Amino acid sequence: MTAQQALKDALRERLGPSARERGYQGSAPTWRKSNAAGDWAVVNIQSSSSSTSERLRCILNLAVAPQPWLRLHGERLGRVMPKKVSESLGLYRRRLHPAATPAGIEGWWEISDAGSAAAAVQDMVEQLELDGFPTLERMLAPKGMLQQVRSGDLGYIKRVHHEAFFAYAEAALSD
Repeated sequence: MTAQQALKDALRERLGPSARERGYQGSAPTWRKSNAAGDWAVVNIQSSSSSTSERLRCILNLAVAPQPWLRLHGERLGRVMPKKVSESLGLYRRRLHPAATPAGIEGWWEISDAGSAAAAVQDMVEQLELDGFPTLERMLAPKGMLQQVRSGDLGYIKRVHHEAFFAYAEAALSD
């Protein structure tokens, strides 16, 4: 069995059911949830391009793409947005890392067989339950994304370094 197949099986058996219990739809590597306003939360497993069939590295991406942001993004690019919202379209984007990852380090899960895949996916589910799902749910709540922008934290992007971007995002969400 390849590392890719071991991860796919573990995600189907453990992360998929956990995501569906929270209202997410989809299958490995991406699950999505929307609210009545048309905002989207995305959970995505990204594999490293340097992975081999014997050894795979992966990380957990989170994103929230509010409907006004998607609409503005589409208008700005002069195109229709895709039917399925991807993690890359999120206004809020960040990664979850393995539990033992030191602060400030970008840790990736390492998969080589079914056992390491099961352990990695179990840790992914725990990281999602502790931090990921509550964060995404908070931003899917009414005015939740606007509050997140006003807090100055959009995951990778912080207000302290991108004041104009945050003003732009707040204006887009305040309509």
